[in-house]
Amino acid sequence: MRERVLITGARGFVGSRLISQLSAVGTEVMGIDSASGVLLDSDVKIKQLDIFDTNLYDLVDNKTTIVHLAAASSNNSFDNEPERALQLNLVGTQRVIDIANRKKAKKLIFASSEWVYPECQEHEKQYEVQKINPFDLKSFYGQSKILGELLLTNWSNVPTVILRFGIIFAERDEPKTAIEVICKNLVTTRSVNVGNLHTARRFIHEEEIVKSLIRVIDSNLQFEIEVFNLTGNELVSLKKIAQIVKGKVGFPIEVSVGNTPASVRNPVNDKFNRVFGVGHLSKQTINQRVVSLCNFYSRELENEPG
Repeated sequence: MRERVLITGARGFVGSRLISQLSAVGTEVMGIDSASGVLLDSDVKIKQLDIFDTNLYDLVDNKTTIVHLAAASSNNSFDNEPERALQLNLVGTQRVIDIANRKKAKKLIFASSEWVYPECQEHEKQYEVQKINPFDLKSFYGQSKILGELLLTNWSNVPTVILRFGIIFAERDEPKTAIEVICKNLVTTRSVNVGNLHTARRFIHEEEIVKSLIRVIDSNLQFEIEVFNLTGNELVSLKKIAQIVKGKVGFPIEVSVGNTPASVRNPVNDKFNRVFGVGHLSKQTINQRVVSLCNFYSRELENEPG
C-alpha cells in the first residue's frame, strides 16, 4: 500500500513521469526540486526546495517512501561544475539518509547507475555482487554514485533499495543518449557519427524505469539494504541500432566511425526480475523500441515549418 511518496529531483525526466503515474492512481505524492513549476500532465505541485533546505524534514514521516532521484547525472556536470556536482551527489545523498533515519521513513529508494561498473568484455556479465573499487572507475560521475551507495550501506537505518539504472532513453525532442541521437540523426539528416560501432549498453526505456520504480514502491518485501541492476534485457551495440534504423527508413544512410575505443558495460537484470517479477514490463523488443524512436523523429521532421 502506498501511504506517501516523496520524490527528489521531481522535475527531471524520470521524476516528472513517476509523479504523473503515481498521482493518476490517487497516490499522495510530493515532488521537490530546485526548480519550480507544475507538471504539464499532472496537477501535483512540485515544491521548489533544495535537498539542503531544513524544511525538507517537515515533508517526511514514518509513512513516507523517499525516492531519491536528485543528482548531477552526467560526466558533463562534473566537468562544468565539479564542486556542485560532488556536493549534490555525496553531501546531498548523506542529507537524505539523515532525514530518512531521523524521521524513520518507510523506505528509501536510491537511483544509482550502470556507470558504477568498470568497462568489460562483451561476453562478460556484471552482477550486483561484483566488488567495485571507486578508484578503478574512469568516470567521476560513476565514482560519485558508487560512493553514494557506500554512504547508504554504512549509514541508512531504514529499508533501502539501490537501483543501478541502465542507459535510459525515450521519445523526446532533444536526444540525450546514443540510441536517441543515432535514430534522430539517421532519420532527419541520413547521417550520423559514432565513436565506435562496437560500443554496447543495456538500454532501458523510461516507461520500464517508471513502472519498475512503482513496483519497488509498492513492494512489501523487507530489505535492510539491497542492490539491483535495473537495465534492459539485451546488450545492444551501436552497430545494431544503426542496422535497425537502416531496415526501417528504406533510404541510404551514412554512418561514419571515429577512433574511440569500444566501451561495453553489461549489468544484467536477472536479480530484479526474479525478486519483483516482469509482469509490469512491456513486451516490446529493442527492435520495436528503435522503430518507435524512428517514427517519433519522422513525425517531428514532418511537422517542421517550411
